[in-house]
This record gives sequence, C-alpha cells and structure tokens, in this order.
Amino acid sequence: MTGRSEVPSDPVRRRLLDELWNTDHRYYELARQHVRAAAQRPGEYDFLRERLPASGDILEIGCGEGSNMEVLAAPGRRFVGCDLSALALRLARESSPPGGTNRFVRGEGEALPFPDATFCAVMGVSLLEHLPHPETAIAEMA
Repeated sequence: MTGRSEVPSDPVRRRLLDELWNTDHRYYELARQHVRAAAQRPGEYDFLRERLPASGDILEIGCGEGSNMEVLAAPGRRFVGCDLSALALRLARESSPPGGTNRFVRGEGEALPFPDATFCAVMGVSLLEHLPHPETAIAEMA
C-alpha cells in the first residue's frame, strides 16, 4: 500500500467517477439486496467467512454501501471500507451499527491511502472489473 492519494488525481476520471457512482442510490440498494440474498444461500459467503481472520483489522476495497462487511461481521473483526464513491460511503456509514468498529475512507484501489502492513487481511468483492488497472490494485493489496 502506497499511502498515496485518497481520490483519483486525474480530474476527468474523478469527474466521471463522481457522476457514475455518486448520483443514484438505487444502484447501492440493489447491491445490498443482492448481497443479503446471496448470504442466505449455502456456500455463497462461506469461502470468505472461512478465510478471513477471526479478529483484526480487515480492509475491503470497493466496499460500496457496506453490505459485505455486514454479512461477514464477527466479534473481533474490525472492517475498514474504502471506496471512491462518497455516496456509497455515506450509505455504508448510515447502515453501520451505532457504536460499531467499522470505519470508512474515500480512496482508490490502485493507490490505497494506508501504509503497508496496516491490515491483517484485504478483500475486494466484485471489484477488479471496475478498475482501469486491476494489476496495480492487486499489487497494492499484497
């Protein structure tokens, strides 16, 4: 993790992303419904549940409205959700349990705003297809 910029430095990309991800909350409601339904099906989230550490700080890149963190919550797990969309982060904060340990930060997967070795695990669910340089994001996660 580079600890670089929290938002894209390219003003054109930043404007386009803001228009795409910050204008319609319905997208995030559909995403929340999808995740909640998937979590009810056997096997859908078992892979992640079994591999995430039982406790510690876990980063979710592209956290959207926070539904993955909601589904994967467990005592001792503290999530940090990172997303480019200010709207998604607002929705995630609003749906996060009051007094909970989840935090939300605006940032991009290709230049994470955290020092190396900040987290015991990093995840990105349905993330890579949204990134212009997924290989850079994978290197950031390592």
